[in-house]
Amino acid sequence: MIIDRAAREIIQLVDEDLTLVDICICPRYTYAIVKGSKGTAMGVAYTPHEELPYHYWFEEEPKVGNVLDYVSSCNMLHKVIGIAILNAISQYLIRFKGYSKNIVFGLDAVNTVDIKREDFVVFVGYIAPLIEKVKCKTKQIEVLERNPYLRGYAKPDTLAPRIIPKATILFITGVTLENDTLDYILSLAVNARVKILVGPTAQILPQSLKGYIDYIASIMIENIDKAVKVLKLGGGTKALTKYSVKYIAKP
Repeated sequence: MIIDRAAREIIQLVDEDLTLVDICICPRYTYAIVKGSKGTAMGVAYTPHEELPYHYWFEEEPKVGNVLDYVSSCNMLHKVIGIAILNAISQYLIRFKGYSKNIVFGLDAVNTVDIKREDFVVFVGYIAPLIEKVKCKTKQIEVLERNPYLRGYAKPDTLAPRIIPKATILFITGVTLENDTLDYILSLAVNARVKILVGPTAQILPQSLKGYIDYIASIMIENIDKAVKVLKLGGGTKALTKYSVKYIAKP
């Protein structure tokens, strides 16, 4: 799968021992912090409460060296932890190891993509701030959302085979990296001229998705201490972005 190949590529780029100094499964996001010779970096992954296994927990601290096993697991708790660690590693490579080529800080996805009035825009994931911005550019918008508690006016993702093939522009939540739906979604995107992976969970090293995704829109967390505090206190994307900088990357 795409995430397995991406994870292997990212791990092969790491040329030093990285230590997992903190990890926490918070109400909205799970975070991981890694430390290397150059500094520390933080990665996050959406916490999907409805998909986490009952009566299961980590009896030992997760390890950076097990990240490939975590992301390829069929246990959603493993996968969430794995994506958070993989994103932390990716952010370390971007921030300290020179893997920031083709990354522009301070932009979001809507500012980057040329959306025309005739475009049919599909969102995989109820990404409210972006949806509102796109409404100013085209009225042809469909939104798919898996979680019924977050769905609002969106349609269930079981309708993906009927809706995604119509898309000329496709916004995909980074959560598809952790629930193994990215491959399936891309297989349906036969008419999409632009495919954008978006959100905090999309912190993965951009070059690892070359050939699959046209743009990645995510965040780099700059104030780790404050970001940790707001996540532990129940903060979500809005709170997290206060201590981060947005960026657009072309794999």
